[in-house]
Amino acid sequence: MTVYIGNKRQRVLEGLMRSPLYAASYVRLSDHVDHLKRSGFDIETLMFRNDPETGRDTYGVYILRSRVTRIDGQPQEVAA
Repeated sequence: MTVYIGNKRQRVLEGLMRSPLYAASYVRLSDHVDHLKRSGFDIETLMFRNDPETGRDTYGVYILRSRVTRIDGQPQEVAA
């Protein structure tokens, strides 16, 4: 399967390719993750409540389960 994505969704996917993404606000990433899921990517969403270290009421972790390879041959890069 070949999927073409760009902009913010590409950055989210590249981040997922490197490691799980932690989201303190479900809304900031959920739209992009949901779009990637609808495009065929297997992304697991884990939701947690009451993190004593940060005081967050709710946070989520997105984990990419699909194997993804860039078609342009570029190494995956994520801005820090």
